[in-house]
Amino acid sequence: MRKVIYCHDSELGLDCETKLRQELIQNHLIKNSHVSKLSRGELDPIGTLNFLSEQGLLNAKQDGSYSIMYYPSPEAVLKAGKDLASWNEALAKKMKKLEKCMTGAIFTLAGFEGVNELEVFITDWSPCPAASAVAIHPQHKFLAENNVDRIIGDYFTGKYVRHPLNGDLLPVWVAGWVNPGFGTGAVLVNPAHSEVDYTFGRKVGLPIKFALHKEGTTFSPQSWPDPTVIKDGKVVNTSAYDGMTWEEATAAYFENFAAKGLARAYRDVRLPGKVVAKVTPAQEGEYLFDPARCCFSKPSDDQRQGQIPVNVELNPLITTATAFRSEENLELISANSKSKDELTYLACMYFDVTNRDNLAPNYIVGRVEGSADRPKHILHTALLVCSERHDVVVLNNKNIDQVKSLFDVLVKARESLSEEGLEVPDDLITGAASNPNSSFRNVYTWVKETVKENKSISKDSFYALCDSILPVKLEDVC
Repeated sequence: MRKVIYCHDSELGLDCETKLRQELIQNHLIKNSHVSKLSRGELDPIGTLNFLSEQGLLNAKQDGSYSIMYYPSPEAVLKAGKDLASWNEALAKKMKKLEKCMTGAIFTLAGFEGVNELEVFITDWSPCPAASAVAIHPQHKFLAENNVDRIIGDYFTGKYVRHPLNGDLLPVWVAGWVNPGFGTGAVLVNPAHSEVDYTFGRKVGLPIKFALHKEGTTFSPQSWPDPTVIKDGKVVNTSAYDGMTWEEATAAYFENFAAKGLARAYRDVRLPGKVVAKVTPAQEGEYLFDPARCCFSKPSDDQRQGQIPVNVELNPLITTATAFRSEENLELISANSKSKDELTYLACMYFDVTNRDNLAPNYIVGRVEGSADRPKHILHTALLVCSERHDVVVLNNKNIDQVKSLFDVLVKARESLSEEGLEVPDDLITGAASNPNSSFRNVYTWVKETVKENKSISKDSFYALCDSILPVKLEDVC
């Protein structure tokens, strides 16, 4: 059976009336579309955090407490970009504005002594022969795949990969400055040809070798360059490529690597990181948190070294993503708020936790404007029928008067119900059940004309109609 869940994200800045409209539409779907409501109590959002961490898609930023950042995978960003318009065209446009694009190449570095291969994203590979290491972000999946013991800070993993040009062994380092949202989360380290790499190389003691010399460099020590040389000069220390300009070398290296199946052109399209949980150390915390692994467990007697007791405040996106992970036939009800990036990240997370090809249906609900100071049955009905589900509903006098008129005519018709009365047309009932807004005027007109002609309506048929379009029981309010 299909199930529905509504995303009640506090970060969307929803007002009470919009949240109420979400819930009313959810209840209408459950009542009329043979779907059931998914209980959030059945879900394991902490398990979803751990799952995302295992994929290398989370990172912990410490600022007294910890902010758990989610970085959507490139595959999820690509899928969401193609399918997000099925939820809402405005969401797809918003996502395009959030995207950060960069053109470069991915190099595949073979592992050494049983180590898994590692892919690095690089935008300037003209000095790549001088690379002295590879740096990965602290939660890169390479660590789990190769059973690396993790610690806090920058450290050598004890693993090596091969340089694609000559097979040199490159040590794999964990470095906090590597951005999980950039390329593959792994980079070649060229200390002589990058300011960031130079600083890191000096810090941890990497060789600082040159692959490019500026014009005028000779064998004289006085002419030797200082770091860093960036996209300048000619190739040195390679034999086969020496004397090429950096532009010529860029093309030649790529051709060499691609011919061996170790390089491919790549356009990196990513989203900035998104906070999906706040983790606060607490002596009697509900969970144990391992900052080095960015993972959680329940408190137990066999607490591992480095784990700390914490309380966790989850972004509701995690709970909703968990629902998608646990239920294959789940449909979503969400609000069309001004902060559309929440649903953009939810779409990406959907693909990262389910590995499905298409987004689940999402019934996006428009905001509510105007005074909600109305009788409960009038307010609830207006929220359901006075606008298409995805549009803003305005609680102005005109719409409220129309709803009052509907109740007046229904009450009038109820006075002359009979077992043998006129049957309500089936298409009127099914239309109201599937789309209360588009059927609202037809229901009102049909009932009004029937009453005007002094015809009685079948009792069962009448209450079936009321049940299909009203979010309340007529007999409870009038």
